[in-house]
Amino acid sequence: MVKHMEIRNTPPFEDESLIVGRDNDISFLVDMLCNKNDGGLLVNAILEMGGQGKTTLARMVYNEDATINMLPKRMWVTISDDFDFMKILNQIVVSLTSRPSVLENAGLIKDLREKLKGEKFLLVLDDVWNEKPEEWEKLMNSLLGVGGARGSNILVTTRSQKVIDAMRCFRK
Repeated sequence: MVKHMEIRNTPPFEDESLIVGRDNDISFLVDMLCNKNDGGLLVNAILEMGGQGKTTLARMVYNEDATINMLPKRMWVTISDDFDFMKILNQIVVSLTSRPSVLENAGLIKDLREKLKGEKFLLVLDDVWNEKPEEWEKLMNSLLGVGGARGSNILVTTRSQKVIDAMRCFRK
């Protein structure tokens, strides 16, 4: 299931302690990630214009104690324009293990399966631009194949409604 929310405009800040006015957004997303998902792999998206704080908001949610406790395996991958399947899988492994990986496709998926099988995880895909449903499907099928526990989540940040559409998101 894929969900998406639009969030009001807020200027970006580098120092998270200086950010005000996003508490409701943070609480909503943490609740969505930690408490509202007892099914399969859930994809949520933050959709805003550039410079509005999508990455900062996602980072704050990623670092929340409740998120860390409920989703102990956490990975962060910045995508931007380069939606290269192998590169993304490699970056997921690097984010999870904190060490470089030189494995190929099957090896990367096997490595992810060994590390994520039966574990709840959060994968943040930051700054996504890819609008091709077939490439999303390939990535999603690989992530579904790693055997993460029910309640695992992907959080996507994007500027593009077309990305949301490619992911087959719907508005709640």
